[in-house]
Amino acid sequence: MTDSWILSDEEQQLTDSLFAIIVEHIQANGILTVAEFMQLALYYPGLGYYVNSKFKFGSIGDFVTAPKISSLFGFCVAAQIEQVFRETNVRHDVLEFGAGDASLAIDIVNSLGAVIDSYYILELSTELQFQQYERIKEKAPLLLDKIKWINNMPLAFDGIMLANEVLDAQPCEVFSISASGGVTGVGVGLDAQNQLIYAKSELSATASKIYHNLGLEHTNYTSELHPYNYGFVNSVASSLKKGLIIFIDYGYLQQEYYYAQRSSGSLRGFFRQRKIDNILSMPGLIDITSSVNFSLIKQCAIDNGLDEVGYVSQANFLINCGILDVLLKLRDNLDAIEYRYMVQQVEYLTSPLQMGDVFKVIAFSKDIQLNSYMGFNYNNL
Repeated sequence: MTDSWILSDEEQQLTDSLFAIIVEHIQANGILTVAEFMQLALYYPGLGYYVNSKFKFGSIGDFVTAPKISSLFGFCVAAQIEQVFRETNVRHDVLEFGAGDASLAIDIVNSLGAVIDSYYILELSTELQFQQYERIKEKAPLLLDKIKWINNMPLAFDGIMLANEVLDAQPCEVFSISASGGVTGVGVGLDAQNQLIYAKSELSATASKIYHNLGLEHTNYTSELHPYNYGFVNSVASSLKKGLIIFIDYGYLQQEYYYAQRSSGSLRGFFRQRKIDNILSMPGLIDITSSVNFSLIKQCAIDNGLDEVGYVSQANFLINCGILDVLLKLRDNLDAIEYRYMVQQVEYLTSPLQMGDVFKVIAFSKDIQLNSYMGFNYNNL
């Protein structure tokens, strides 16, 4: 259960409790799809990874997001938002899905100030809502009244939607192609000692449809399908009445995602800043994630009436939005050590060896007219 990790008593109790619940689900309902297992491991009330009280962000957590690395990331996103506010007639409202520790929200409201009317956060975790409120109260106290928490997708939203590292956190299904070309789903079951193991399962109807549209001819191959991403983009497209939706995440276009050489997929976990291949271990304690198929996101968005704005690497988005210009302006106001630290932050965000090429930014609009979007002006893929 612990993969040789030394856990605190609280951590051990949490993962043991969730493990018992998952075992009960399998005993009652049979083999789970990987997506069903992830839903329990990540989102089970009070115990799932994204809804429990265990701290997850920064150097003492399990992962570091771009907004935590540098406030310049949020400045660049705010620059793109401000352009849309200035050059179109959308409402000056922002809706962020899953705001994490609120770093991005803080940087955006501090950058936009009076320009922004309301900043909505759709956050399912009450624990994270509390943490977000406390951080915003500390870092942006004069703008706290602009922040509003919601629990459901709005029926008709006018403004800017943001999803930073949301798609990768949504449950995925797994398929396996045998040496003879036969395809099965991969699920989660129990061995004779009631330990979690992988087992054959059926793909859901949506996952099966996605798979057959891929037209793969691989053998000895395992990878992921993303019906939850499909459903989420459907919901976002239905909700957006007028405005822009920006997705920021790590992943590939479909051709890259399903390379024959990428034969073991991208599903993995993270715990205490280290990668864990066995996602069945320590439920509730590890972040389980897979890379995003941006071709699926695009097709789903277009099918639901959204207009494509662009698709760029994170590095190009930040450079297009002026991150290097801001860095140069800061040089005169910082001492040598502070400036070098800021340079290192920008390098981490933009370097191909770090986040620059691995992370992508893809955006779609609805019912707005804008000749060009600054974040996608150059090197739009």
